[in-house]
Amino acid sequence: LCYEGGQPRILQPAPEPYVLCKPQSQFIRLEEQHTEHIALGSLHIITISTGRRGVIWIRSQAQILEEGQAVFNDGNFEFGGSSDMGEKDYTLGPFRFVTVDSGEVGKKFTCGKLAILEPGTHRISTAEGETFQGFVSVQQRVMKVAQLNVTTLDNVELHVDAVLTWSICNAERAIRDVESLDDVLRQRTETTLST
Repeated sequence: LCYEGGQPRILQPAPEPYVLCKPQSQFIRLEEQHTEHIALGSLHIITISTGRRGVIWIRSQAQILEEGQAVFNDGNFEFGGSSDMGEKDYTLGPFRFVTVDSGEVGKKFTCGKLAILEPGTHRISTAEGETFQGFVSVQQRVMKVAQLNVTTLDNVELHVDAVLTWSICNAERAIRDVESLDDVLRQRTETTLST
């Protein structure tokens, strides 16, 4: 990094040495090429490695940076760091990234309205009133109903054990319309077996 004519400048690796003439050029320092954030005055070099994602603010506006190198020349600049995109749930500035795996859905609310997130990576923006409320499995599950006392039509008392196998077909209805899905399923199973 150097100043040339009062302006910050990046000197890239070269086979021959650089010659800087004073007073118009001034050497500042050496930096590793893969350093995430290199700053010299208003000049900023951001390097986001493969498999990572970063966040910057320019004039108080947040932006996401994908892998690669970017150069910014702005006095009102801030680098907010980077995160590994392999993580299931991480936050970068005002953005939250969630990865919904196969066999599950995500619950997102936008100003109180439910939205179901299908498998994939999703960006949640708190600035737009979005909140993430977690993951819900839609895979097949098993529930055991043990020692249920029932009476047959000819007044014989029995103890019944049952196994209920179930999965969610309509995630939006299951989340929106039922407070405790396990309790509802257990009560309906017991009622059906008793009948």
